[in-house]
Amino acid sequence: MMREPASAASFLQSTVNAREGHVVRVTEKFCREQESLQIAKAAAEPLKNRQGIALAAAKAWDVAAQLAHKQESKLEPLDKLDAAITQEFAAEEAAGYQDEDELEEPA
Repeated sequence: MMREPASAASFLQSTVNAREGHVVRVTEKFCREQESLQIAKAAAEPLKNRQGIALAAAKAWDVAAQLAHKQESKLEPLDKLDAAITQEFAAEEAAGYQDEDELEEPA
């Protein structure tokens, strides 16, 4: 009897570190590597039922990769914004601008 693979969502949920309470983020790259490994296992497996299990696992990794991509794309705009702000501060510092709090008041 072939066991159904766990859904990608349940896989991602299982990455929660219960002791620490932190979620371990699985990257899209890691998921794609695992998907490729499962496809290779299926191709090399002579038993049909084990091929099916490996292909089902590959599909689950594909779904996990899609979810990871979506999560990573949500983080990316903030990273770009942070980089832009950092560049702006560096440019102001290089130009010799001072912080408003550091400006001396005329006597």
